Amino acid sequence: MSTSEVLKEFDFALAPFDLLTAEQRVALGRRMDIGFEPADSRILEAGTPSNYLYVILKGHVAALDGADDPGEPRVFAEYGAGDLFGSMACLTGRSRHRYVTLEDTLLWTLPADAFRAAVEANGRFAAYFLDSLSRKTDLAESSGTPSDLGELMLTRIGEAVLAEAIVVPGDTTVVEATRRMRERSVDCVFVETAGGLGICTRTDLLDAIALDGRPLDGAVGEFARRPVVDCDADAPLFEALVAMTRRRIERVAVTRHAQLVGTLGLAEVLSHYSSHSHIVGLRVARATTREELAEAVAGLLPLVRTLQATGAKMRHLGEIVSALNGRILTRLYELTFPAELRARCCLLVLGSEGRSEQILRTDQDNALILGEGIADADVAGPAQALSDGLAALGWPPCPGKVMVSNPAWRGSLPQWLEYIERLKRSAAGESQLDMAILMDAQPVCGDESLYAPLREALAGLGRDQIWLHHFVRPAIEFHTPLTLRNPFGRERAVDIKRGGIFPTVHGLRALAAEHGLACTNSFERAEALAARGVLSAQLAADLQQALAVMLRLRLGQQLEALQRGEPADNRVDLGRLRRLDRDLLRDALRVVKEFQDFLGAHFRHGI
Repeated sequence: MSTSEVLKEFDFALAPFDLLTAEQRVALGRRMDIGFEPADSRILEAGTPSNYLYVILKGHVAALDGADDPGEPRVFAEYGAGDLFGSMACLTGRSRHRYVTLEDTLLWTLPADAFRAAVEANGRFAAYFLDSLSRKTDLAESSGTPSDLGELMLTRIGEAVLAEAIVVPGDTTVVEATRRMRERSVDCVFVETAGGLGICTRTDLLDAIALDGRPLDGAVGEFARRPVVDCDADAPLFEALVAMTRRRIERVAVTRHAQLVGTLGLAEVLSHYSSHSHIVGLRVARATTREELAEAVAGLLPLVRTLQATGAKMRHLGEIVSALNGRILTRLYELTFPAELRARCCLLVLGSEGRSEQILRTDQDNALILGEGIADADVAGPAQALSDGLAALGWPPCPGKVMVSNPAWRGSLPQWLEYIERLKRSAAGESQLDMAILMDAQPVCGDESLYAPLREALAGLGRDQIWLHHFVRPAIEFHTPLTLRNPFGRERAVDIKRGGIFPTVHGLRALAAEHGLACTNSFERAEALAARGVLSAQLAADLQQALAVMLRLRLGQQLEALQRGEPADNRVDLGRLRRLDRDLLRDALRVVKEFQDFLGAHFRHGI
């Protein structure tokens, strides 16, 4: 085939060939050719070099992973039209897998020396093949047009329009504080008090005068609110939005090296932000009935669609949705539990909600700690009303009944501590699952001090190596090959939660338990484990990116399913993915496999 025919037929717009210059495309086109391999041909052997980079024109190729059982290699992945393979065998002289044709296959072939020359001449093209998953994903995303939300992710808090930070003594009068705000055109003052720095906003002054009857010459230090919520000036602007949403406030202090440099309000953030998360939060705060709360909740799915479409990182998307979910749950708790009960109980969110990783309303996972002197009969009715309310708002009942309406998931602190000990003594799969759900618990409302002893008990589990050995096992054993078809040749979907997300999340959970980490978010756990030297910095970064890739691909297809009126589940239809996304998913699953091997060695499984 001539160079002009190759340039005409081969789609250089496909990633990563779209990273090449026009001259580089011509150079590769001169060397490309088409080859044919009949069904059941061995194109590459594991551990051997390759003479070509292959791009499939028609047919299917399987990558076989024989590391577990050389006699019966298993399918790691299947490749279809548009997919490429053999890059590592060209660059490093060693193929990761054995590649065999599943049917008669036509292949574009690029000689290894021409491929290596392109890699040497183009750093971005090289990065696609040589860099880590995290760098590769950043590279893939960098070619897009920046969105409003992308700018929000990149903008630092200190780059936003900050208001001046005014600090006044605690004995400053209401009149003087109001005058200082007007003179400096600010909405708040910071107040020096014996208990530390406090904050007093215009709303606080109005409430103090109109509702509490405080005199105009009264000291603002008497009602200044503490502690002051602050954000670092070098943090992403998105973190300020999350902090405001989670704390239900409209202004944060901005610090640099622990020194006040200004204040940031919701209005300033929204000047950078085109989404409507603030509207959802305001509607939740104003809801006085379950019906009004349902109207607020109706804005969640459009918000998720907006954030996903504008390129929100999965970690940030999970944080903002989790913050809003927490506010919704708190408001429903206030609507269903009498005041005398809700102040003496603690409502927990569990599982993915506790990890801030539940983006769509999949099911309810929650529990209740009863304060001293409260009987189960006292909360049975409100607990049922809470679960019914969540179901009405779109959170389906948990299939395993892990929710406050189930008496097994509410109890006094002594009962919860005894339950943890009982789970610890059991090696049954159901017990291990219940423990995993509990280990991701986070208090969301009520008397959060009730959770402290429970957190301490959960943190102590990691000192038991025998328990850890059993607890981590599912993370090591779960496996899903990335295949494009079933034995009958039809495209199929894979359960990405079981084969990729769960091993990652659970493995990080087990390591966090071993080292007594208090954080529950998987991304934070990876960072904390790297900081302690448990994980290498590279593996930790790749695990975070692998998890983000899997969550993003799952969410994309879940939203498509909902758009079609179908239920959202954990399956990813590989035939619906772009070639680039299939490449990223394969790399993500390689990282998961590497992590499973690490866990097996770390916890001595198979020894």
